[in-house]
Amino acid sequence: MAASVGNLYFEVQREKVHFLCDFPEDATPVSIKNEVETYLGVPVNRQLLKMQQPESSDWVKLDDNKKLVDQGYNGRVAKADNPAVVALVVLNEDEDINIARISSPPPMPDAMRARDAPEAEN
Repeated sequence: MAASVGNLYFEVQREKVHFLCDFPEDATPVSIKNEVETYLGVPVNRQLLKMQQPESSDWVKLDDNKKLVDQGYNGRVAKADNPAVVALVVLNEDEDINIARISSPPPMPDAMRARDAPEAEN
């Protein structure tokens, strides 16, 4: 029996454009680029996707030839209620990452916080 593949959730950001998408763990960044082309009209060959290193402010380019799960994305860091941020840089238009903050998210409801907390011992 094959192992189950879960979905990973992303928020692609460029300037004031922020959109959500989800992909299976075995997808590559090209899947994200195809979605960007569909919705924003930016050709795949003009897109550069970057991810922020954990516990750092450094951004690194995603490798189009590697699966998303092989680049550090998993169900703990790319959840539906807390998607992983992917920065979109449009070649020949952007110097580097340019993300405008559009609003602050509301606080997480207690029910969702309790779901992620370790079980309390009785």
